[in-house]
Amino acid sequence: MRVVVTGGAGFIGSNLVHELKNRGFEILVIDNLSNGNPENLPENVEMVKMDIRDRGLIDVFKDFKPHVVFHLAAHIDVRKSLENPVYDFDVNVNGTINIIKGMIASGAEKIIYSSTGGALYGDRTGSTEEIIPEPISPYGASKLAGEFYIKIFSLWKGFRYTILRYANVYGPRQSSSGEAGVVAIFMENLLNGRVPVLYGYGKMIRDYVYVRDVVSANVLSMDRGDGETLNIGTGIETSVSELYELVQRITGIYIQPELKEARPGELKVSTLNSDRAREKLGWQPEYSLEKGLKETWEWFRENR
Repeated sequence: MRVVVTGGAGFIGSNLVHELKNRGFEILVIDNLSNGNPENLPENVEMVKMDIRDRGLIDVFKDFKPHVVFHLAAHIDVRKSLENPVYDFDVNVNGTINIIKGMIASGAEKIIYSSTGGALYGDRTGSTEEIIPEPISPYGASKLAGEFYIKIFSLWKGFRYTILRYANVYGPRQSSSGEAGVVAIFMENLLNGRVPVLYGYGKMIRDYVYVRDVVSANVLSMDRGDGETLNIGTGIETSVSELYELVQRITGIYIQPELKEARPGELKVSTLNSDRAREKLGWQPEYSLEKGLKETWEWFRENR
C-alpha cells in the first residue's frame, strides 16, 4: 500500500513515518522543511521538498498514486496566527484544499487529517466531539475550516476520511519552538542550564498525550473510523507546574523556574474525552505521562 505523509519530516510526522516503514508501507513524504528535518526520517524513504500550497503537488500525487494520505503539514503556532492570520489561513486552508485536489486527481481512497482539540473547544475539561467548536485563535479557525473542506469534498468525490483532534502531543523529535513544544522546551532548558519559564504562573491545565499513542491512532484510522471526528488524548488534567516538577524528577536536574502571565491566545484549561476513539478505533493511550517523559528524556539526552 502506498501512503503520503505531509509534514512527514516533522515531529509527529516522522514518528508516524518510522512506524509505517516498519509495517512495510511504500511511503512518500512531502515537507517544505520549514519545521521538519530530513534527518528525522528513516533510510530509504522518499521525500519531496515542497510546500503543500505548491501547484506542482497535484502532479506529485498523480505520479505516486497513494491509497491513503496522512495530512499533518500545517502552520501550528497560535501566537503567530494572531500576528499573521492571512498566512495561517493560506497554509492551513488553501494548503488542505490543494491536498484534496491531489487526492482527487490521483484517486486516493482516504485522508487522515491531524486537527486540534484545545484550539477548537476553548477553555474546557473533558471536551467531547459533540461540543460545538468555539476557536479563539485564527489557528483554531483555520484547522476547523480544513475539517469542513475535507467533509464537503468527501461528499462530492467519495473518498473516505478520519479527522483526529489531538491534545498536547509530546515525545522524541519534538521541537522546542512553538507553544506545543513545552516538554521539549523544559528538557532543552534543563540540559543547557537555562531557567525555564512557566506561563500562566504554572497553573494552566493541559492533556499530554505521548506521540507513540498518536501514531497508533493514525495507523488504526487507515482501516477504521471512516467519516468520524475523534479526540485523541488521555483525559488527564496536568498543570504546567506539575509537568515541570515531573520533568525535573525524571531528568534529575532542578532549576527554579520563572513564573509569568499567560500569553495571548493561550487557554487556561484543556483536556479531551477520547471515549469515541476507543469505540470507533479500538484505541486507547498506552503510555502514562511518566513513562512517556522517560522515553522522551532518553531521546533528548542522546540526540541534543
